[in-house]
Amino acid sequence: MRQSRKSKKNLHVGEAMPNRYRANVDRAKRRQGSMASLQHAFGRNFSFLASLFGSTSLLMTFGTTQPTQAQSARAVQQPRQRALGQAPGLESFAVQPKTPDELIKAIDYLVRVGLENQAVPLASKLAAIEADDETLDTLRQSYGSAKLLALSSTNDANLNDAMGRFVDKLNVASSRLAHDPDRIRRLIDQLSATAEEREIAVERLARLGPASIDSFVKELSAPELDARKRSQLQFALDHLESSAVPALVGALRHPDATVRTAILQALANIGDARALPWAVFESARPEGAKSAAAEAVATLNGGQYVDDPVRFLISESARYLDRDVYFGDPSVETWFWDDRDKSLKAISMPAESARGAIGYRLARMALELEPTSEAAHTLIVSLLIDEESRRIGAAFPDEKDPLGAWPMILASGPRTLNYVLKRALITGRHENIAILAARALGEVTRQSDISSASGRPNVLIEAIDSPDRRVQFEAAKAIAKLDPRAPFPGSSRVVPSLARFLRSNPVAPRAVVINDNVGKGSEWVSDLRSMGYDAVLETSSSLAFEEIASRGDVELILVSTFLDPAGWALHETVANFSADSRTAGIPLIVVGRLDARSRLSTLLGGNPKVGFMVDPANESWAKRQIESQLARMSRTELTADERKAFSAEAAQILGEISKPESGSIFAAAVKSLEPLLKSRITAAAVSRTPEADIDPNSWVETILGETSSKEDRIRAGEALAESMRQSRFDLDASQRDKILELFLKKENGKELDLESVIGRLAGLCDPSPQDVGRFFSKYAPAVNFYETLRDSADSKAP
Repeated sequence: MRQSRKSKKNLHVGEAMPNRYRANVDRAKRRQGSMASLQHAFGRNFSFLASLFGSTSLLMTFGTTQPTQAQSARAVQQPRQRALGQAPGLESFAVQPKTPDELIKAIDYLVRVGLENQAVPLASKLAAIEADDETLDTLRQSYGSAKLLALSSTNDANLNDAMGRFVDKLNVASSRLAHDPDRIRRLIDQLSATAEEREIAVERLARLGPASIDSFVKELSAPELDARKRSQLQFALDHLESSAVPALVGALRHPDATVRTAILQALANIGDARALPWAVFESARPEGAKSAAAEAVATLNGGQYVDDPVRFLISESARYLDRDVYFGDPSVETWFWDDRDKSLKAISMPAESARGAIGYRLARMALELEPTSEAAHTLIVSLLIDEESRRIGAAFPDEKDPLGAWPMILASGPRTLNYVLKRALITGRHENIAILAARALGEVTRQSDISSASGRPNVLIEAIDSPDRRVQFEAAKAIAKLDPRAPFPGSSRVVPSLARFLRSNPVAPRAVVINDNVGKGSEWVSDLRSMGYDAVLETSSSLAFEEIASRGDVELILVSTFLDPAGWALHETVANFSADSRTAGIPLIVVGRLDARSRLSTLLGGNPKVGFMVDPANESWAKRQIESQLARMSRTELTADERKAFSAEAAQILGEISKPESGSIFAAAVKSLEPLLKSRITAAAVSRTPEADIDPNSWVETILGETSSKEDRIRAGEALAESMRQSRFDLDASQRDKILELFLKKENGKELDLESVIGRLAGLCDPSPQDVGRFFSKYAPAVNFYETLRDSADSKAP
């Protein structure tokens, strides 16, 4: 019987042994006997032979396999031999590393050859080393943050801990140096020393980047500054690194033109194109450093001057609004000159907020050059809406507006808000801007102005056809609340748009599957229902289109690559759904086999609202793919709470319209709705104040009165605004001018409820571009978040 390897090793004396193993044992015994005989024959000469040839070699020559006691002792004393293919370790260093520079290089080598455990004691020495801040900062600059962070992100936790402590020590030292004004002042004074000392000072100042700019500015603005010292300062500025550009740009708002000239020359020498918009603005300012700015523009713009600075700044601002500018870091530091403290300050903010703040600042610069620019007005309002809605939610007009932005948005008037809404609809990239612009437009548009003189639909009617359901609802609600007295182009679309929200399932989003294979389509419907959708199956693309376009509550469409040959082909289905405004904004995902993706690349690549997913094998796979496609499309579905709120509000609005005493032009359309729809309409009471009992002039006196209480002024302002919106009353020229002047006197963010009422009245006065330019030139947000947008303490200039 064949024995296991284990049983062979554990045989005891006297047990049965296979012949081949017994032969090996006998052979070993014979060799031991021969060795003993040899030693007996040679006697003392055997030791001599052993020492001459080496005991190991001699014994091996004679066939023994057992090491002697002396041989074992020597084996312990000998150094461990390196395995074949293993790079030499720390023992191969001719001189053991001692200085910080040597330690870092040794650690880097050991990590690269995979001997991280040998690097741990060196890293511990490095972390415990005592050195001055200049030495530590030099090490940080020499090796760079990326290299040091890589050495603290290895597979050895002990090495990471030691290197992490060392990196922290370097960062603390660099921070102390960067924020030590005395050191910066000493380095600036060192510019007047010997050539060698000046070279060291320039190098260390350049290394500081933004932190040194405030000291440079103060030195440049000193009244006793002589030409020699100015030249030395300029030389140091010209050798700054590109990291100093944001602080240099902030310093361009300094009131002294000679300081701005020096800054512009430095920006031109650094050659960072990020500074181009600010150089363009400076070249066009009446009090700007025109010559230096023009040279900087030519240098930063490839030798070309900018012919239209206002248009250029508007274009740059739009890039920030449309998120076409990307930052490398999630946090961005912006700088501004604070004229109160006579110092340069920095604010760190998330990249998304920095985009809004910088875009707003560029639009304000365009406004300063041309106060009547309607393009600048449009961008300013768009950026305010975008940033505030992103920062504190779409509900920021409702007493959550710490900056007082909503009154400013209302005061910009219907003309500006029309442009804002149109731009958001055309770009299709600014959902919150479109929603809040439609809401604001409904507040400041008069009933008599809802019909365009050109016969074209009002922009609110255009918004009803927006792909976004939130925008649709806000626009339809604004028009319905205007309570127009006569039909106008597009008025027939208002009630059906609101009615779509009554048809919606207030709990689940609706999805439609288009597949002529009933079995496969039913599987997809089942998967969607498991994901929380109210899903239905349609076997024909044309029938599905009619159903989806009429309902207006579908939020997802799945289309199979295999469709009924007698109906629309796949390319026709995608084209028709993309072309109609009622369906263009609905995410459409084509479902097919994996090899269909490449075949359909042309069809799928031209529309950001069209995606592709592989025919899912189960619900989990379907869910992952659908979520991935919706995220790629930047699509946010209506939440259950939103659907419930929209359904309830639509019912209330339609209920007000349907009352006989309302006299609304929409009443007949509501009555034509099917009985099931009518049963969901809330019969809300319509309260109207008899016009004969009202004297609107008394409201004007109250709102303008200095002695009236805040509460009385708010009530009077709301009543006056509603009367003006319904076109029942209009201000004369004197009253209009007083309302506009009253808005200019407001203090941002102090009394938001009163400011909102005054802002709405100013907007209903239909301010001219000159008036809007005055509003924006006066206005600046009132908290630190927008501090980068302010030139001076009183915020009178952009």
